[in-house]
This record gives sequence, structure tokens and C-alpha cells, in this order.
Amino acid sequence: MLNVLLNILYSLPGIIIGFTIHEFAHAKVADALGDPTPRMMGRVTLDPLSHMDPIGTIMLLIAGFGWGKPVRINPSYFKKIRRDSVLVAVAGPLANLSVAVAANLLYVGLLRLVISTGHTGDVLSKILIPCTTWNALLFSFNLLPFPPLDGYKVIKGLAKHPSNRFFAFMDKYGYLILILLFFTGVTSRLVGFVASLINLPINLLTGRLFRF
Repeated sequence: MLNVLLNILYSLPGIIIGFTIHEFAHAKVADALGDPTPRMMGRVTLDPLSHMDPIGTIMLLIAGFGWGKPVRINPSYFKKIRRDSVLVAVAGPLANLSVAVAANLLYVGLLRLVISTGHTGDVLSKILIPCTTWNALLFSFNLLPFPPLDGYKVIKGLAKHPSNRFFAFMDKYGYLILILLFFTGVTSRLVGFVASLINLPINLLTGRLFRF
């Protein structure tokens, strides 16, 4: 029981950072592209309290499936609605990928080169490793092509005919398909596989930079 609680404690920083940077990226890009909605709602901030959903965070910890507070946008403010909507959608997952890379770089550069031994290094490694893993998972999960995830928004935004029958079907039933895939374990296996593919180049990058 103690080990479980410690694992949750060590995972929390990475999860909080992951949700915060994900939603902030959506808000910041939408704001930069001319939509004042996120700023008016106080979402263009790195304050975790503005982005964390308590239930979504707890669900992620205990079930591996969670969420932050979605950022509301108004695409009518965009100069090029479809292009800018795609940019806003992809900003969140890319932010998580950036955090995963940064956490791994910090782990390798700081812990292995400077304080690779001792209690401080051990605690930091137990925080940075989950931070890398959780953000790689958030990147992978959010790119799944099902509503309301960012991957679906990107595909729909890039499609030549976003109003065709396929997207009409997915808009109506995609949520249910995603839930079904989650409870059957398909989503977890797919996300885990993609996350492992992401971790491979991250580890290769850090290895080359620090020549391990």
C-alpha cells in the first residue's frame, strides 16, 4: 500500500505538468491566432488550478484514463478556420511531447552527470521518469482519432470533406467507440505501444547528446 501511495506521489508532478502544459498550449495558440475566448476565461496561464480537473486527475491515477478542463475556443475569430483549428488542436499533444523530451534530458543530464548517486538523485529520478512516461502517454492518447480527442480534430480539420458521412458518424458515436476500446484494453495497448515508440527516439537523443 505504501509503495502504491509513493508511486502516486511521484507521478503527480508529471501529471499536473502534463495537463497544465497541454491545456495552456491550446489556449496560448488560440489566443495568438486571434481568439480572445481562452484569455477571457483565464486559460492563458500556467497556473495548474486553471486547467486541472480533480475527477479527471484521480481517474488518470487509478484507471489510466483522465482529462483536464477543456479549453473553449471560438473558431469564428480565426483568419483561416480549418488551418488554425488544426494548429490549436495539435498544440496540446506537441506540448506534452516537449515535456517528455525535456524531462528525459533533465534526468540524463542532471542525474547521471551531476548527482547520479545519493538520496536527492534517487528522488528526482522517481519524479522525472514518470514525468517522461506520463507525458509520452498523454501525447499518444490525445492523438487517437476519436472525438473529443485532438487527433480526431486534426484529421477532421485536414479532411477535404469534413461534413461527409464518416465524420457525421464519428461525431455521433465516436465517444462510445473510444469508451468501448478503453474498457476492452485496446486503447491502453495502442497508447502504450505508441508511447514506447516515442520513448525510443527520446532515449537515443539523450544518449547522443550526453554520449552514453
